[in-house]
Amino acid sequence: MIDHTKIINVVSGKGGTGKTLFCSILAELLGNQDAKVLVIDLDIYVRGLTTLLYFHKGEVLNIIDENELSVFDVLYNRKNLNTLQNLGIRRYRSFDILPSVNRIDQTLNLDNPTIDETKYFGQTLDYLLKLIPAYKYDYLILDCRAGYDVLVSKIHSYSNFTICIQEDDYISDITANTLIKQLERDNSQKPIFRIINKARNIHSFDDYKSRQETSQYIGKIPFDMDVMNSFGESNFWDDISKSLYKEILSDTWNKVAQKMQIEPKLNFYRRSPLINRTMEKRLGVYTIQERIMVVFGILTAMMGFIYPLFGVQIKKILETQPDSLISYAIGLSGLFMLLLVYFKGKQR
Repeated sequence: MIDHTKIINVVSGKGGTGKTLFCSILAELLGNQDAKVLVIDLDIYVRGLTTLLYFHKGEVLNIIDENELSVFDVLYNRKNLNTLQNLGIRRYRSFDILPSVNRIDQTLNLDNPTIDETKYFGQTLDYLLKLIPAYKYDYLILDCRAGYDVLVSKIHSYSNFTICIQEDDYISDITANTLIKQLERDNSQKPIFRIINKARNIHSFDDYKSRQETSQYIGKIPFDMDVMNSFGESNFWDDISKSLYKEILSDTWNKVAQKMQIEPKLNFYRRSPLINRTMEKRLGVYTIQERIMVVFGILTAMMGFIYPLFGVQIKKILETQPDSLISYAIGLSGLFMLLLVYFKGKQR
């Protein structure tokens, strides 16, 4: 075990909660503040973090070399645990990733009905940690598969604390409750923090406090359609740096860091493109068409109120200066094109 390294176990009760998105952005934030971070893709089926490497390397099928070990090699492929080999760790932006598989299209064979998983995964996790260079990393972020199994339970016991990512719907809440209860039963000494990701319908935490048990709700991160649409794309990191998502994730981590008394505290700050944060959160869940409709709805409403007050003066100007009508039409067309380009740019 690496003494000074903090191990963060990231889990979810169901798939699609944005767990991998959370892991990658947290790792980037920590890495940008000089923390040494390794993210381990333990979801050998979905392979979200491994896919980031796949695109980063120019869609090369072989993520790592044949003589290097992936997560699948160490934890599932039952290679000789007595012979230390090199892990296929690769640099990605400000942090490192250990991919789940050697090839992005690798098929898996997990058939072994005789294996004692409880004992086996304990041995292989020990082996995995021994392969990580001593004192190289401040944080290991373990992106687990959704749901509960023996490996998720073992990782919870090995970690300093666990973060459960859920969405703000009742199904996600129920599955997160079930997972957390099981993990607390397996090891009640390890803290579990609960984060609501892609939040849309939350008005206050009072909605969830009635269902809160021994785990702690630590924050809610708003849904941002631009972030979701651009994940894995070349413009993703530019989009995320402009978004409310990254700023609130930073604040959420600081709450965890304060409770666990760990460093660094994140100081990410970005200037909001809108004065009103509530409006920014609302626009985050809208499609490009809906956003344009919102803006033009506001403009139309303004014109409706302005005309009764200044309609006579406007009519006189148009009668005496008909070319003003053309100028207004050009101005509105230019505004429409500007909004269209802006929102399309955010959505790409």
